[in-house]
Amino acid sequence: MSRQSLVAALATTTFLFGLNAASAATVSGSVERTSDYAFAFTSNNLAYADGSAFSNTDLMLFCLEPTKSTPTDNTVYRFDEDPTGRTLRGGASSVAAINWFVDSYYDSYFVNGSAGTQWAFQYGLWELSADYTGADRSINARAGESRPGQDNVRLQGFRTAWQTIYNDFGTTLRTLGDDYRSDVYAIAILDTQANGRQNLVAISERPADVPSVPLPAAGWLLVGGIGALAATKRRR
Repeated sequence: MSRQSLVAALATTTFLFGLNAASAATVSGSVERTSDYAFAFTSNNLAYADGSAFSNTDLMLFCLEPTKSTPTDNTVYRFDEDPTGRTLRGGASSVAAINWFVDSYYDSYFVNGSAGTQWAFQYGLWELSADYTGADRSINARAGESRPGQDNVRLQGFRTAWQTIYNDFGTTLRTLGDDYRSDVYAIAILDTQANGRQNLVAISERPADVPSVPLPAAGWLLVGGIGALAATKRRR
């Protein structure tokens, strides 16, 4: 990739949510419930304090705290971005696990799934955000805040879908690196400032030419270094 292409790609990345101006920022806007079988919402007006859009693509949001209330439709909320996973039980491990889980199940279980698989997808997010500590043994369908094994859910397909997810957790999470990030979706954790309301995970399609891993501050120093080296080469 040429230096010009690299800089262009990185500039595009900063327009995706989670990367506006700083590693963490506050965004505000309203959400609207869009699913009867998962705590799923859409939003088209989330924006940073300077008015810039939180996302330039369609945005889907899911709840992450099963013991708290869901957001209310058409109510303006303020959210703090949480790129490091400080609000999740497993921290960085939970961020990586949620990225992997969305990659693996979002399209098949939620977008193109049935009522039962959508509800199983929601439970998977709850399990990874509220109960997963970074150790695969912390996943338990009958313990913790998320208990799909005790909720007696009778939606057709739920139990089979959840068992598939549960088995996949057992074989994948023990070897999943904390640096895992989706190549397909841009995913951000949002800490809801309203008391008693669930935190959210925001998911949108990632443009094909945008890097999958957010560039840290050191990365921008590297880009600056590339420019300096290029300038030095020209002077020589």
